[in-house]
Parts: sequence; C-alpha cells; structure tokens
Amino acid sequence: MAKKVTMFKNSKGIRVPSVTTICGQLDKPGLMYWAHKLGLEGVSDLRAHRDAIGQAGNLAHELALPFLSGVEIGDTLKTLQSVYTPEELALAAPIMNRFTAWAKGHEFQTDFEEESFISERHQFGGRIDWFGIMDGVPTLLDLKFTKALYPESTYQMSAYLHLLKEHGIDVHRTKIFRFGRTEEEGFEEPELPEDVLETGWNVFLRLREIYDLAKTLPKTGKAA
Repeated sequence: MAKKVTMFKNSKGIRVPSVTTICGQLDKPGLMYWAHKLGLEGVSDLRAHRDAIGQAGNLAHELALPFLSGVEIGDTLKTLQSVYTPEELALAAPIMNRFTAWAKGHEFQTDFEEESFISERHQFGGRIDWFGIMDGVPTLLDLKFTKALYPESTYQMSAYLHLLKEHGIDVHRTKIFRFGRTEEEGFEEPELPEDVLETGWNVFLRLREIYDLAKTLPKTGKAA
C-alpha cells in the first residue's frame, strides 16, 4: 500500500509544496551508510528489503493514530491487512506491541489526526499527525517508526507548529515519539524546547526560499 500523498493548494487554488518536500531537499548521508551495512550483511536486494521495512513502518503509523483515538488495533487492521504482505504484517507486529504498551501508560484526547493545513503566509502545506490533550497538556505529536531521528525532524516539527499557530491553535508542548522497528533500535520521546523550535523554523524558512530559488534555474539535460 502506497503512503498517502496529499496535494496542498492555497486559497487561490495554486499548488504549494509540502513540509516533507521542502525538507526533502536536504541530503541524507545516513542512507548510504545503511545500504553499505546491509551489503556487508549479505542483503542482496536492498530495494525490496527497504520497501518491506518502510511498508511495515507505514502500517504501524496507520494503526497507531486511530489507537490514540480509542480504535482498537484489530479493528483498523481488518481494513488494511489485505493490502500488506505477510512479511510487512510480521515486521509491523513487534512495533505495535511496543507502541501499545507505551500508549496505555498515557491519556489521550484527540482533537484531530492526520489533518492538513495550509500556510497562506509562507505558502506551504503540511499534514499533522496528531494534536490534542495528552496527559492534560495540549500537545502536537509526531510519530516516527524509524531507526533514528535526524535534524530534519526538528525542521518539520517547527513548520507544523507554525501551521497550527497561523490557524489560531494553541500548542503548549511539541513532542516526537520514535519507535524503532526492532527492539535494538530503541525508543525516544524528545520534547522540543522553544529555542530549538525557533532555530528549526529559521532553517525551514531558508529551505522554503531555496525551494523557490531552485525552481528559477534552467533545466539541464540528462547526463551522458
């Protein structure tokens, strides 16, 4: 099952870039290290391996957000299991076991999940994972089912925070929850302080400028 793709348009119906697209301009050197490591471990089909792990993460994400709103994993899985392979389902199972064990230790009151917003001021769009009351505090929450967190996660979260602020939504806390896809990859739940979010926002604004500047360059032909 392909990950959901949202087309963002401003009030005039003109398409604007997403937070993910803007931050995606940054290089990802970790991918090269990951591919090298798997090669040494004897994994020959890197693409198939990567896709299976990625899909397991996508499935975990699709199961986790409704769970925070009180929907049981089994109920959501009934609508999804036919579009995921047995390997992807098996890879997602231990992730969800760790996620549900964590989530049951907190209280959640969902205002919205996977909600899209547009910034008319800065002309970009973003899909918010979850916002609501977590343990009594209005919280912007982003779920990551990955091996590690990278700087671009901070840039993304600062952009999501400003999207909500632009729409008059009061956020008291901004948190990322990362669940590793294996026990060895661990778990972390950093709360992003104001100074870090402000720096992340300044980086994001520069990436937004770069996105527009790059589009003004002449297109080059394919390399020989």
